[in-house]
Amino acid sequence: MSIQVLLAAVAGAVTLFILGYLIWGLLLAAYFKNNAIEYAGLDKRPKPNLALLFLSNLTLALLLAIVFAHWASIRTFVDGLMAGAVVGSLMHLSWKFSMTGYMNLYKRTVPIVVDVLVETARASLAGGVIGAVLGLA
Repeated sequence: MSIQVLLAAVAGAVTLFILGYLIWGLLLAAYFKNNAIEYAGLDKRPKPNLALLFLSNLTLALLLAIVFAHWASIRTFVDGLMAGAVVGSLMHLSWKFSMTGYMNLYKRTVPIVVDVLVETARASLAGGVIGAVLGLA
């Protein structure tokens, strides 16, 4: 794995992390708190574990950076934006279908759709950053 791929992954992870805070921590925090079903044990953490959240973002960004660099030859912001949207939407749809199949996380279906749209936007912007960083080489 090249330094360029690692740098792109870190830039993408930082993008995901900041967007996650802005969206989940500020903009939509009340919306999802009002629409989530609380389960015993699932809502016990008084504060989020930021290290684990960053590692989660880094994992997604590394996946995108490896795919973009080695298989898709993505080297621009726009190409990364589009590919990030496709990969992000499919990945998060899969995750939401699976989690919704196991648990009742939300009171209605609309928050699931909102969640997937938000995650698609985050993955898209992170993909754009990753593509742009890969293009710097």
